[in-house]
Amino acid sequence: MSSFPFAIVDAFCIPNESFTGNQAAVCVLPSDDSLTDEIKQKIAAELNLSETAFVSKSWHKSDSTSNDRQFTLRWLTPETEVPLCGHATLATARVLFETLQCEKETETQTTIEFDTKFKGKLAATMDWSTNRISLDFPLAPAIPFSVSELGCLPQLLTELLGPTSTNEIHSIHYSPLTKKLLVRLQGEASESNVNDSTLLKLKPRLSGLVNIKGNDLILGIIATMKGSDEVNFYSRYFAPWVGIDEDPVTGSAHTVLAAYWSDEYKRNEILGKQCSKRSGLVWCKLQEPGRVRLEGLSNFVVRGDLTL
Repeated sequence: MSSFPFAIVDAFCIPNESFTGNQAAVCVLPSDDSLTDEIKQKIAAELNLSETAFVSKSWHKSDSTSNDRQFTLRWLTPETEVPLCGHATLATARVLFETLQCEKETETQTTIEFDTKFKGKLAATMDWSTNRISLDFPLAPAIPFSVSELGCLPQLLTELLGPTSTNEIHSIHYSPLTKKLLVRLQGEASESNVNDSTLLKLKPRLSGLVNIKGNDLILGIIATMKGSDEVNFYSRYFAPWVGIDEDPVTGSAHTVLAAYWSDEYKRNEILGKQCSKRSGLVWCKLQEPGRVRLEGLSNFVVRGDLTL
């Protein structure tokens, strides 16, 4: 029998509100090969959160490193491994920054680095004055998309919109880097009326979405609409193809949203709110070249050991 440190963290939280943001499990391993991929997948299924992160000091038991700011990182849903997950990265960073608390007495910011299987090096920085963690991710621009590129697009939109009319669609874009479809809805919203918006009234037929054939291009759908000066854009995210009906707050989706809305606003810094039942805020700051910082708050919910 063996055990590993384990936590559940809410990432991209609403300030001063409990049980907001997106839950992620974080398992801290001595090395990535301390557990087989099969066992990792079973753990992710057992925990049954949208993402479980596995972080370690090295890929192999034989590797040695004394650097306390470099780690390996992988992300698994209950059904499969994914190439990138923002909220689980932020949750992992929060767990690791707990061991570096002493640095807030001497540093304004502390950065750690993750080596990943599919996205190379990623960095996370804690701002000790705000307690916000920022993630340095690849920006994922989206391009206009049409039926000629995906024949089942009309059916896909029908299942996404449910009883909502297709006239409510402003435009459709696609991010090749993340395989996410971005559907912008007509109109604008604000904190005072977003609950009455078309975005919140969407009732996707998820069983219909997941059964659409010929949909290998798309791993998730972002529905979004313009916001106001207070919150610049609003979104929701659906990914039934990877076992996630509606994700509470999605970092990888914001690599697409940041590219799109920054271009619309002609600004490098914008604030987004994902309007799931839990909701969460993501501060987005474009970097050069082709990078974006996704910044958010986090809260510990569970700490303990995972016993196998």
